Amino acid sequence: MNPSVGIVCRIYLGEIPYIFGFIDYYLRIGVKKFYFIICDKTEEKVIKDFLKPYSKHIFYYVHRKPVKSIDRDGFEGFENLIREDYILNVDVDEFLYLKFKGKQYKTIQEFIIENPFDKYFFDWIMVVNDGCSSKNMGFVKKKMGKVMVKSSNGIKKIICHDVELEKTDIREFYDDVFVIHYWGRTMEDIIIKCIFGKMPDKKRTSLEVMIEDINKGILPVRFRLMALLSKAKKDIEIPNLVYDKIRFDIESTLIEKFKHKNKLIDLYKKYLDKLNYEFVDKFNKEDMTLLKVLPMMPQSL
Repeated sequence: MNPSVGIVCRIYLGEIPYIFGFIDYYLRIGVKKFYFIICDKTEEKVIKDFLKPYSKHIFYYVHRKPVKSIDRDGFEGFENLIREDYILNVDVDEFLYLKFKGKQYKTIQEFIIENPFDKYFFDWIMVVNDGCSSKNMGFVKKKMGKVMVKSSNGIKKIICHDVELEKTDIREFYDDVFVIHYWGRTMEDIIIKCIFGKMPDKKRTSLEVMIEDINKGILPVRFRLMALLSKAKKDIEIPNLVYDKIRFDIESTLIEKFKHKNKLIDLYKKYLDKLNYEFVDKFNKEDMTLLKVLPMMPQSL
C-alpha cells in the first residue's frame, strides 16, 4: 500500500500569486493533503476564496495569536490533527525535486518505498530570478533545507526548518535529494515579502524600512541578499517548476500602491554590478549562511 503524504506550510496573502503552481505540483507528485497555517486571521476569508477549487485537499489552521502574516510562526497545537503517513515541511517557494542517483521519481510514494526512512533531510538548491541571471540554474547550499518525517514516530513540534519527533531511535536519510528553493521568484515577489513583513522589533513594517532605505540611496536588505544569490556560482540545471504558473495579475495588484519600484530596480542593478566577489566567495563556503554573510555586505555600492 502506498504511503500517504501531507504538507505543512505557512501561508499568507502575499503567496497567492504563486500558490496555484505550488499546489498543482505537489498534487501531481502524490501529496494528498495540505495543512495551511494562516497566521493572520484577517486574511483567512480572502485566502480561502482564492483556493476554493482545491478545498478538498486543504486543511486550514488559523493561528490565534496576533502575529504578522509573514512570520514563520503558528505551527503549534495542530500536530495531533495530521493523519498522513508522512509529512513534508516546506514553504510555498520550495519544491521537492525527486531525482536521486540518476533516477527521476514520478511520485513521493515511489521514492519513499525504494528509500524507506523515518526522517529525510533535503538540502536546498538555491534559485533566484532577478532578470539578470538564469532562472533555470541553481546551486546546492548544504546544511540548509527542509525535512520530511514519518508521522508514526510522533510529531513533537514543527519549526521552520525541522520537525521534532517524539521517538529518537530513528532511521535518518542524508543524501543528494533536494528541495528547490526559489528565493525570489520575481523582483515583485521580494517587494511583496517586504510589504507583508515586519521588522524583528515589531515596531515597523518591512515596507516602511524599505522605503526609508530607498530614499537614502540604500539597497534594502532582501535585495542585497538577492544580489548575492544572483552572483553565486550556479552549476545545476533545474526544470521550470514555477514560472509558467505565476499569477502576474495578482502580483501586480499586490504592489500597485508601491511607487518606488523603478528607483529600487535601478539601485539593485548598480549594486549587482559593483558587488565584490569576496562576499560571494564567503557565502559559497559550506558553513556560511545568509545571516552570517549579510553583516559583511555593504548597504550601498
